[in-house]
Amino acid sequence: MESVDHPLHWFRPGYLTRDEDREDGRELDTLEFVAVDFETTGLDSGRDRIVEVAACRFTADGTILDEYASRVDPVTASVASTAAVHGLTDASVGGAPVFGDVWPGLSRLMSGAVVVAHNLAFEDGFLRQELRRAGVDLAGTIPGVCTMVASWSHFDQPSYKQDAVFRTLTGTSPHDAHTALGDVRNLSVIVASLLRRVPGLRYAGPAPVELPAIGGPKRMYARPIVEQAVQWNSLPLSSLEFPYDEVAFRVGARELLAAADDPQRREALVALMGASGLGADQFCRTLAATIVALLAEPLPWDDTLEETLDRLVDVMGSREFAQTVAAGIRDHVGPDRVTGRIHLGERWQVPADHPGRDELVAALKLRGVHVLKTRRTAVDAWIDGDRLHRGDEDHDLDAFFADRLRLATVEAHERLLAHADALRDRHPATAGIPLSDASSPSALIGPEQSSPSALIEPELAPPFVLIEPELAPDWRWIIDPDYEAKRAAAAAVAHLPPEERERHEREREEFARRRAERAAKRQAEREETEQRAQLDAERQARLEAREAAKREEAARKAQREADRQARKEAEWAAREAAEPKPAPAAVPSRSPFPVGRRTVMLAAAVLIVAVLVGVIVHPVWAAACVLAGLALVIVDARRSAASRSGGDQSP
Repeated sequence: MESVDHPLHWFRPGYLTRDEDREDGRELDTLEFVAVDFETTGLDSGRDRIVEVAACRFTADGTILDEYASRVDPVTASVASTAAVHGLTDASVGGAPVFGDVWPGLSRLMSGAVVVAHNLAFEDGFLRQELRRAGVDLAGTIPGVCTMVASWSHFDQPSYKQDAVFRTLTGTSPHDAHTALGDVRNLSVIVASLLRRVPGLRYAGPAPVELPAIGGPKRMYARPIVEQAVQWNSLPLSSLEFPYDEVAFRVGARELLAAADDPQRREALVALMGASGLGADQFCRTLAATIVALLAEPLPWDDTLEETLDRLVDVMGSREFAQTVAAGIRDHVGPDRVTGRIHLGERWQVPADHPGRDELVAALKLRGVHVLKTRRTAVDAWIDGDRLHRGDEDHDLDAFFADRLRLATVEAHERLLAHADALRDRHPATAGIPLSDASSPSALIGPEQSSPSALIEPELAPPFVLIEPELAPDWRWIIDPDYEAKRAAAAAVAHLPPEERERHEREREEFARRRAERAAKRQAEREETEQRAQLDAERQARLEAREAAKREEAARKAQREADRQARKEAEWAAREAAEPKPAPAAVPSRSPFPVGRRTVMLAAAVLIVAVLVGVIVHPVWAAACVLAGLALVIVDARRSAASRSGGDQSP
């Protein structure tokens, strides 16, 4: 079996082969494998980041030995573009450890095992980039097998995606696809199914390498896989004991016990699983011990709490969990914690038309009796004050019901203890690591898928068609989507005459040359575009810097002008404050009747006229002329004064 060049940079390629003559071949049952899967923010390992990791260590028959899973903080990338694929959000990975912190958990499982991945080149690229950022150099050390290449080499089908390969090999649909933990568990089933379906399958490649231990166990940040149901193995089946926050775990367990219905219980259990940072086995034991500690507190015991514990025992599926919870119920839930319900039979189903119904019903409810309505009319009971009459019997009302409540409480406690004994023996096996019974391929598929109803329709499950002989492990079809068509065309050309083959070869070389020229031209155009964009950016930056300098210079000039004006105003104010102010000039007083030159001339004229009238006409007329002239002189004087004060130039 000859192999072409592979695309791996970090792993050393190994293969699953039927070739018994390979010198580096070995039986699969002598090895341990570790399935690895990454959920990422995209497909480009140079730009995108890992958001979830999972590793599952198992033997060739599918028995799980150990698991590890954790969400990862992508630091500089966002999961928004791929959230629809893996279901993670920026909020769900916020606070998760970076890849350098989860690498010790992965390297512990990889040490001494052969790594398995479906499309190993994808995991190889992201692992190489993340370890380069973390400063870890182990390239070319660990052997890896690509199950996509192995499937392509050994059986024929239309698609070699992981879910399609799973359906072909198992006849069922995979659970929890596109969750890292679900994918590695499905991958362990694929390897075990290949071993059963392909006779004589062996491993050929580098031997496993022991890696150096890196510190102690750190808290996981695993996402529980709950696609079908919340089960005890929704968390990684880890063999380690992880540190956890006991106070936060106790708060989460209390919220779980306080849940009122199944949706609330599921939500609280998933939240507690995701926040605990524990493996499945440690989570079962820790939750059982925490529940027992909470039962020791004076919590009210009712049907809801009993139902919650009953459902938890079924979900965990662990005999150890059931025994611990049952012992806690027996030790801490006494008769004083149990609320008994008084059952008095059909005679206390009070009909609606009973004459003293309201009073009787109120008294019964006050004393814890569950009252039912009925159409029956014969009820031989009534209340008279503090006495209860029941047929021919006469009882003290309070004493009668107190005795009945005591008997009901004792019966309820005995029933609870019997239920605890039934819980203790409900599951035949304890969940532990290794889990050879619970972690077999059929068990990991789940009880729902193991049933006939979970089998997919025959037309949806492609038949398993073994390729004889096996194909060489060719990686090119993974890298190049058109490789299958090219390989078919090459096979067709191989049957042509030599002249035709040479012509086809020349055409192929010419086509390759032209394609290389076009690629070089496109690369040159891209580089030229980038250079132009860089020059434009630099030119724009220089223009912006020049404009900024002009604005700064204008601002400085305005500031200097404002400072100069402020100094001038300050100098003027200081000069005015230093110089003495002159006293105001005296305003000459004016006569209310100022006499001008024209007024004097007018008075002289009036006097002359009066003398002439007195001499010529009569003295009386002379007096009249004097009075008229005097009035005229006064009016003229007032008008002259107004003209000088108000600027009136009218005559």
